[in-house]
Amino acid sequence: MKKCINHMDADCIESIRSKVLATPKTRANLDFYSDECFSSYCGGGTCNVCVLASNGDAIAITSSINSAYGAMFASPSTGIILNNHMMDFNVAKDPLSLNDVEPEKQPLSSMSPTIILNKSTGLIRLVIGAAGGPKIITAVSQIILEHILYEVPLEEAMENRRLHHQLMPMKLFYEGGFPYVREMRDFGHEVEELRTININDLFIHLSSSASSIQLIDGVVKAFGDKRRHGSGATTQKTNDSV
Repeated sequence: MKKCINHMDADCIESIRSKVLATPKTRANLDFYSDECFSSYCGGGTCNVCVLASNGDAIAITSSINSAYGAMFASPSTGIILNNHMMDFNVAKDPLSLNDVEPEKQPLSSMSPTIILNKSTGLIRLVIGAAGGPKIITAVSQIILEHILYEVPLEEAMENRRLHHQLMPMKLFYEGGFPYVREMRDFGHEVEELRTININDLFIHLSSSASSIQLIDGVVKAFGDKRRHGSGATTQKTNDSV
């Protein structure tokens, strides 16, 4: 496949789409899908916050120190834990790579804080983001696809079981309860269920964790991801509010 520098480019989108439609079974060859494949480190040091203000301003913030406790080093003067995002660069030097270590360069990231506007009104329609390393992109895109395109209620789209594939490893991961696992196997995928771990009697999904806010017909609703015991909240300003 021709290297796609801009994945929003119409030619790039059509190139990927035509490959998908022309393939009766999934391929094990990485080069069929991309000429630049690299593994992603699955960290545990990311969080996401979405905020929508009463005046219509919105922010989606994804903050990360990469893996749990980052570089395992805190600044002696500030106490801030330093990140280890240097791990996100490609280790092997490749002259064609977009993600090699270079001066004054930031590594590629899976972080996908997103704000979607209502095309007809110009107002905020959806604020969304997620934590979960490389699973962020698939989580955010699946929620947007279900909610915006297929008109699934946002809370339901947040709770629906998700899929994740990142080419390396060449394996399709799914959350327990996903309804089409057999069909994925029939299509040729090697599949594996994402695990759930127990931390002090809290069951945590080793998946992505999203947060989102919607604005429809003047009504604001906020949702957190129950996979990691997240929650959303709205407040209403009263006349005696400060």
